[in-house]
Amino acid sequence: MNIFGDFYDNLNGEKGKRYIKELDNLEIEYTPPQKRGSRIKEEGGRTRLPWLYILLGIIGLRLILGLITLQVVYGLEFKQKAQQTRLKKVYLAPVRGIILDSKGQPLVENFPSFNLGIIPADLPKLKTERERLLKKLADDLGLSFTEIEKALENKEGALEPIILKEDIPREEALVLEEKLLGEKGVSLFISTYRQYQKIAGLSHILGYTGRMTEEDIKKHPDYLPTEIIGKSGIEASYDQELRGMPGEEKLEITPLGEVRSVLERREAKNGSNIQLYLDTELQQKVAEALRAGMEKSQAHAGAAVVMDVNTGGILASVSFPDFDNNLFFKDKEGKEIKKLLEDKNAPLLNRVIAGQYPSGSTVKPFIAAAALEERIVSDKLRLITPAYIEIGQWKFLDWKPHGSADIRQAIAESNNIFFYALGGGYDKIPGLGVDRIKAYLERFGFGSPTGVDIPGEAKGLIPDPQWKKKTKNEGWYIGDTYNLSIGQGDFLVTPLQLVRGIAAIANGGKLLQPYYVSAILDEENRVLKTFAPKVLSENFIASENLKIVREGMRQAVESGTARPLQSVAVPVAAKTGTAQFSNLEKEKTHAWTVAFAPFDNPQIAVAVLVEGGGESFEVAIPIVKEILEFRFGKKE
Repeated sequence: MNIFGDFYDNLNGEKGKRYIKELDNLEIEYTPPQKRGSRIKEEGGRTRLPWLYILLGIIGLRLILGLITLQVVYGLEFKQKAQQTRLKKVYLAPVRGIILDSKGQPLVENFPSFNLGIIPADLPKLKTERERLLKKLADDLGLSFTEIEKALENKEGALEPIILKEDIPREEALVLEEKLLGEKGVSLFISTYRQYQKIAGLSHILGYTGRMTEEDIKKHPDYLPTEIIGKSGIEASYDQELRGMPGEEKLEITPLGEVRSVLERREAKNGSNIQLYLDTELQQKVAEALRAGMEKSQAHAGAAVVMDVNTGGILASVSFPDFDNNLFFKDKEGKEIKKLLEDKNAPLLNRVIAGQYPSGSTVKPFIAAAALEERIVSDKLRLITPAYIEIGQWKFLDWKPHGSADIRQAIAESNNIFFYALGGGYDKIPGLGVDRIKAYLERFGFGSPTGVDIPGEAKGLIPDPQWKKKTKNEGWYIGDTYNLSIGQGDFLVTPLQLVRGIAAIANGGKLLQPYYVSAILDEENRVLKTFAPKVLSENFIASENLKIVREGMRQAVESGTARPLQSVAVPVAAKTGTAQFSNLEKEKTHAWTVAFAPFDNPQIAVAVLVEGGGESFEVAIPIVKEILEFRFGKKE
């Protein structure tokens, strides 16, 4: 055995076996020597010695003839077989590409790993010898004989190695190599493992790698069964680029397992590097601000995302609780991974793309845009809004009295009565109705995946009469339309959907596909491919109507619910939201805030959610404030 792997072959001549078997089956009677003076006699006193000599002579002659046959008749054949070689195909593993932030700093690196494995085709053919070797391996590796036998099940004759022990320290690997030197079918392999930077929130973005499962093998028939592949995040979605292409050697192997010659060699092609749009410093600040806000409100989960409104590139993305993606290599016994899977706070869930929540009042800018587009209301109309709307036995309340308001003021002050009227109708406003509300929300990208370039995205939900009948076996009422108009009830969004919708308002009506990756690079970090902004739709809302909505969001900072954002060095537009949801313990609310800045030349959009955090003014607004002050500075 050497560090590159030993491959041996047993050649057994069938004719030779037959003759050896015949010799083994001969029975020779052995009689102990008699005492001195005794004689061997037949019954009746006659000696049997001549017959014994004849029998021994026949046996001896047969032995001599057999040996002559083996030496002369089959000797040449045995010699030729002993000199025969066989061809062996060996795969050369490529080095997996690394992942970089927007400034070229590595977020993951490769480190060497020693793994010990067996190649079933090269194990001893003799059962006793094979068992001896497997027991020796079990003792040396601290495994059970049964574990090794199970690993070999249905792998008889396989040429691909079965890894028995991974990540062996270098010193231990050298000792094992010495111990197992010359053992057939045992090899020490050098591979690499991934070491991820411990930056908060990165684990959901980068993901992790692992060995191929049976399901992976079916999904990737062109991959080698022993390959390491991406399992989640960027590692999974860009696996083809990061993986590279395995090389191959065709070797001529002697019966002793030695390499006689390299007949053919195709070098492995190392994987490409992936560069993210991510700003690591901003990422760390977002994580710090979100964590502080969660601690203040005693919340256990939250999410925050920052997007470039002109490209769709994601500058920061944090989902709490998060996890250490290095565990998926280090935790050999799976105890820590089991804890992650059983944690009721779901740390493996990427809440930015897969958390689904009622939006609360952050939906109001989209409802306002739809109402203006459908001419349900104009920016000149003022509505005197009461404390509540009463329909039958039901009262639809506002969170505070507002009096007379126009649409800008209604956005700024988050006037529920005004938006009940825009959605379901009230007084002189006919209302959009559920069908038009749904159609416009879909234009802004709600109710379907955004197409972001990491797996696991949820699509959210826009309820309608058909959905309610099918799901709850109930009819649709005006109260359902009112709830939808203010982001309560069954309407569900992801933080990524929401920040993209706000970006569309900020950039003048372009719905962009969000993405984490900005470029694919070669090993020397030379650009192979860049990703241009992908506009999915545009001009679905008139620019003058979007301008009115933006002005309403700006008023929210100047005189409305988002006044703390006045401290940012550039003008900010924002919308707060407090979303009700049921909990087994008690009624709680999610705290939302969305914003874009600068108001007069938008660059970024932000969405922050604190699960069960309470009022947005107290919890989410301070988080957004910290993020924007870090990005743009603070007023003197």
